[in-house]
Amino acid sequence: MRGEVRFEGVRFAYDGGTDVLLDVDLTLPAGTSTAIVGPTGSGKSTLGSLVRACMTPPPGGSPLTASTCATSPLRT
Repeated sequence: MRGEVRFEGVRFAYDGGTDVLLDVDLTLPAGTSTAIVGPTGSGKSTLGSLVRACMTPPPGGSPLTASTCATSPLRT
């Protein structure tokens, strides 16, 4: 994926359970490295999985779009 990765107001829960992420705003500029730090259980791995899901091209090599990212399954 080229360009920045941006999340605005992201909310996420596993299988409809308690929110793991709630109202997260994050911009990862292209060409930069970012460290996500925090205590155990704060959602770091979940956030990383969401970023990877947005960066994984869909089958057939179709272009990535906001809707592709929104519908990509989270792989744990």
